[in-house]
Amino acid sequence: MITGRESELNFLETNFKGSGSKMIITYGSKGVGKTTLLRDFSKQKPSYYYAARCCSDREQKYFFGQEVQKSLGITLKPFPETEEILKGILDSFKGKKGILVIDEFHYFVKSNAGFIGELNNAIKSSPSEVLIVLCTSASGWVENSMVKKIGADALNISSLLKIREYKFKDICNIFPDFNKNTLLGTYAILGGFPGLWKSFSPEASLEDNIKDYLINRESRLYDQLSVYMSEELREPAVYCTILSCLSKGSTKLNNIYKHTGFSRAKISVYLKNLMELDMVEKVYSYESEGYADAQKGMYRIINPYILFYFRFIYPNKTFIEEASSNEFYDAHIKDALEGFIEEAYRKVCREHVQTEYSYVGEWLGKNGNLDIVAKNNDKDICLCDCTLNRTVNYEDLEWLKFCASKAKIKAKKYRLYSEKGFEPDVVKAAESENLELLSIIN
Repeated sequence: MITGRESELNFLETNFKGSGSKMIITYGSKGVGKTTLLRDFSKQKPSYYYAARCCSDREQKYFFGQEVQKSLGITLKPFPETEEILKGILDSFKGKKGILVIDEFHYFVKSNAGFIGELNNAIKSSPSEVLIVLCTSASGWVENSMVKKIGADALNISSLLKIREYKFKDICNIFPDFNKNTLLGTYAILGGFPGLWKSFSPEASLEDNIKDYLINRESRLYDQLSVYMSEELREPAVYCTILSCLSKGSTKLNNIYKHTGFSRAKISVYLKNLMELDMVEKVYSYESEGYADAQKGMYRIINPYILFYFRFIYPNKTFIEEASSNEFYDAHIKDALEGFIEEAYRKVCREHVQTEYSYVGEWLGKNGNLDIVAKNNDKDICLCDCTLNRTVNYEDLEWLKFCASKAKIKAKKYRLYSEKGFEPDVVKAAESENLELLSIIN
């Protein structure tokens, strides 16, 4: 069984073992491990896998039919209908219940809104049972636009399963051979996406992995994002401009407008599309009485690899073409990498807090932030500050309390995270105050 995906596999098994045919949807960001999960689930079961392309409905069915003919040794029309293709697949299961996985199924639906209905009609006309798993990396599209696109055919979908990014703890268990000193840095750049981790060398230092696989023009990862965006987005130049702004700290719509010159309406539409691809999120501060001091209407890049690319590589394309990997790293990445990794440390701390509290958020103020605002079922609040690269002192605790006063949040407990330890004054404070001091990486 795949590490960290036990509940997802149980969900799939339950749907497979149930009576009758079903159609379910699994979705999640590209590289999160959807295909690996479905292959593990389909192992030792009658199954067929098809990866959809970005093309017309007629061309899609041509490719689908051609692949079914070659792999199953049957004869189909050059441009077969969905029912004919499905019949050929079901017949290959020889009376046993099987699994049909259609990867990136949104390509089917976007060129043919009636595709789900066609699948359902094919299931109904067949005496054989099948579990159809429709898989896609267009997460936001599933959550925000799919039902409107397919209409009443949405009723034919039994359930949905979102495959989420692995948390730091899980990704460390999946890749136990990685150097412990590089785990957090690698997570800061690649996130919980195993498809990206497989491109790095577990024995190499973080610096060498960056040089060999991210800024090496011959590596697979170097232009992977550019290719992906050109496939998924109609105007990649506009999206790249917006992502570039976000990576530089222009997180508000008005700031993006001033920098790009795009209309606010256009920016809003493009930000929505980026959110549908799980590249960007709208940031919401914890709601408190300190509303006047909170920042509002902010956006940020949530995919770590995309953030790294647009912060370090995209703005320095000229230099990466002219300089060696060593020269580029020293000039454009080395000094800023520590701060980049610290941003990921806050994310790891939030993951740690989530094991104890039912709500975990943040408060972003005009004069300071609360890294973590956690609340349990009894509505008791814990406020946390996360510091990776230096020893924490009493001033850090005072700053946390100052930000709490600005946010007008009353905390029952305070918590300071640090991987470099704590000064004696803050250790002493923890003996008498409701304060916890934690290190969670080493």
